[in-house]
Amino acid sequence: MQTLASGSRGLATHINDATGAIFDAANGDRGCMPGINEILRRQGLLRGRWCLDPKEDLSPGQMGEIDRVCRAYPHLADDKFVESVWTAGYADKSTEDVGSEVCRRFR
Repeated sequence: MQTLASGSRGLATHINDATGAIFDAANGDRGCMPGINEILRRQGLLRGRWCLDPKEDLSPGQMGEIDRVCRAYPHLADDKFVESVWTAGYADKSTEDVGSEVCRRFR
């Protein structure tokens, strides 16, 4: 059985806490899609956190939890990666073109 180094254990704890907030684990994942959409909105990839079901929104307290983990774990954010993709000239391409190019770029 492998054990994690203490730094890895700390990182795993950070990831678990952050995904719990974003996916709304405290409420049975009820706010999962709005939580994901909120992160994408903050990165500039979505204009809002709307879902197909207009009644679907963040759970009470979820925004505060997302704010908390974003402040507590800035090292988990991939904002710089997202910005690099956008500034590399992909903003005006289709999602399929961007996905293909990003996969080629980072193989």
